[in-house]
Amino acid sequence: NIIRQRVKEGIAAASARGRKGGRPRIMTAEKLRYAQHLMADQTNSIPAICRELGDIPSSTLYHYVTAKGELKKAGVDLLAHE
Repeated sequence: NIIRQRVKEGIAAASARGRKGGRPRIMTAEKLRYAQHLMADQTNSIPAICRELGDIPSSTLYHYVTAKGELKKAGVDLLAHE
């Protein structure tokens, strides 16, 4: 119980300092806008776009945008919280 309490207090203290838990996101708002720009040009391939964005997986790209470069819900949320 003491350990559980101290962990909760530590998480609360870190949160108060502005820290967030978890793994950092690969996709940033800047990368997302650039991906939309690259996808607007139909001559760019998806693997080339992924390499240009820093070797992100294509599944990550498609999580945020459609094949036409339109934002999905995750993309809208990312740009709204920047």
